Amino acid sequence: KQWYQRRVRGRLEWELSDQKSREEAEKNGLNYDIVKNMNASAQELEYYSRRAKKKNPDPGFADFAQSHFRQYERITGQLRVNDSAYERQRQRMGESFYPQAGQIIETGRAEL
Repeated sequence: KQWYQRRVRGRLEWELSDQKSREEAEKNGLNYDIVKNMNASAQELEYYSRRAKKKNPDPGFADFAQSHFRQYERITGQLRVNDSAYERQRQRMGESFYPQAGQIIETGRAEL
């Protein structure tokens, strides 16, 4: 319990000092992220940037269902609708463009 309290207190102190530094940098017209990184070494910054890139790795797939779903998402993301052709067909078909239950649908929709 004491360990947790010390950790929380340390986190709160760090947040306060971070907020003060941020306000001070803003008051001086500086970018806080740049000012903060000036105190770190290039190796440290490179390490953290590499670590941040690894947080969202490509998980691959475990089975064919996941593979198929990813392919489906990729292909449907690439689909583009031709709005002018859609509007022309909607005007041409009139009310039959919106079929009712049990109505046979016209199959000539290849131009979309």
